[in-house]
Amino acid sequence: MPALGAISDASGTKKKYLTILTLLCVLATVFIGMVSYYHQPSQILLALLFFGIAVFCYEGGLVFYNALLTNIAPAKKIGQVSGLGVSLGYVGSIMGMLLVLPFVQGKIFAGTGKHQAFIPTAIFFLLYSIPTFLWVKEHRAEDAKKIKIKKSFQEVWDGLANTKKYPGV
Repeated sequence: MPALGAISDASGTKKKYLTILTLLCVLATVFIGMVSYYHQPSQILLALLFFGIAVFCYEGGLVFYNALLTNIAPAKKIGQVSGLGVSLGYVGSIMGMLLVLPFVQGKIFAGTGKHQAFIPTAIFFLLYSIPTFLWVKEHRAEDAKKIKIKKSFQEVWDGLANTKKYPGV
């Protein structure tokens, strides 16, 4: 993920990457739910594959999501706005569990079980992401440069190599 941070800093197009990674996460989460109906020996491997993709895209999206904080809050309020965002995220998690509960209990579709939660979770995630896509304005960096993937990874590697200089790190 540190390489994504370097890309975020260099590109000035954080929202584009956030949107792409969010949509891939939503798609992978839908596929986890669909795999539960695929009764084959490879079912667990497919579910794990899509789970890995969903987690990677979610965590990668957080890099760009967090980088957008400076676009919505003045420097003196960043901590306060970030804390509010975290607290509302927990409220959203609880609301999400309550919204998905009828699916898991079989009150909406036939059948019960945890596998019933994935598709509605993906739909709710997508719906609750739309305000960010539509209303968060991104301030393009004036010094945005062409992204060099190799250089991004080199910067991360150099940073890790330099930690030897700092005892206790």
